Amino acid sequence: MAPEKKVRILRRHFLDKAPVSDLCDELVLNPNVFYSWQETLFEAGSDAPRLLPPAILSHQPRCEKNARF
Repeated sequence: MAPEKKVRILRRHFLDKAPVSDLCDELVLNPNVFYSWQETLFEAGSDAPRLLPPAILSHQPRCEKNARF
């Protein structure tokens, strides 16, 4: 699977709050594969922005009502 697609799937979990189980069912994906992608992204650490496509980086997360900072 293309790295951009993997990042979009991870984004759906982290930003859109889609449960891993729902994503894996929808994509016929073993949860272990999802978590290996997540681990790869986290291990990239500060290099992650360099590895991600600009369209993913430009995503602005939604502000939740009554969010505290």
